[in-house]
Amino acid sequence: MAPGLSATLANLKLAVVEANSYVYVKMHTGDPGPNGTANPAPETTRKLVDWTTPTGGAMESAAEIEWPDLAAIQTWTHYSLWNASTGGTFGHSGTIAPRSWGVGDDAILPAGTVTMTYPLAT
Repeated sequence: MAPGLSATLANLKLAVVEANSYVYVKMHTGDPGPNGTANPAPETTRKLVDWTTPTGGAMESAAEIEWPDLAAIQTWTHYSLWNASTGGTFGHSGTIAPRSWGVGDDAILPAGTVTMTYPLAT
């Protein structure tokens, strides 16, 4: 048996705490580290995330997230989640399949790219 949360508790924590607290995503070119501030992408704007209803201890971004007209070449590999569009408190980080963008590109992350997951007891 692997330790973890029940699916009911994980879904409740995601729906009540996480989905209402950590709603801004910031992109990174490497691991954001324990404070969510390492390896920031040149694009510094945090974008609002709409979340799906949690199921099985996980939820994901419900819609595309777009950063129009990027000012610099960048490759994103990680993200951090925050409770404010600037400043605020770091809450979570994760990885994405590497995505590269050029100057003037509209960077779009498809729905489901940004996720939050709790380990479930099995």
